[in-house]
Amino acid sequence: MADDAGDDKPAQEKPLRITAITSLRQYEAVIAEETSVSCIAFTSPFCAHSAQMALPLMKELSAAPENEKVNFYLCDVSACQEPATKEGLCSLPAFFFYFGKICFESFSGNNAEKLRLMAKAAQLKKTELLQQREKQKEEEAKAAAAAAAAATAAAAAAAAAAAEQPATA
Repeated sequence: MADDAGDDKPAQEKPLRITAITSLRQYEAVIAEETSVSCIAFTSPFCAHSAQMALPLMKELSAAPENEKVNFYLCDVSACQEPATKEGLCSLPAFFFYFGKICFESFSGNNAEKLRLMAKAAQLKKTELLQQREKQKEEEAKAAAAAAAAATAAAAAAAAAAAEQPATA
């Protein structure tokens, strides 16, 4: 029997959870995602900060267990310019956090600590946005019920008024 204790095989790395954005259509689908927070890094091979900070940090964040519910994306603006144009980017790297078409955090530049904090806060922000949506739905339902009750009352008043009118022959 072989002894596995002496095996010097390297530990297997987790597969990267970073997806490349290659089209405007894909980008629009990512930012519309309603079940997960999406972290999008806009980078370029021609930007030193993109290579030195953005990609290694995105790898780190995507591998962290506390970020398992965050989807990570890279958009190389030299290969796919439309999303960057849509966001109005003027500097790289740039990072955007989306949930259900709402961009709740964004910044440009070489600030690794800020990106780490934003990733940590992403799930809390998602919960807050979901609570806001629920409250808005409840308010809309109350307003619709009030409008329906008012319409019913008006119809009943009109029917009662019509019933009081003497019949003409």
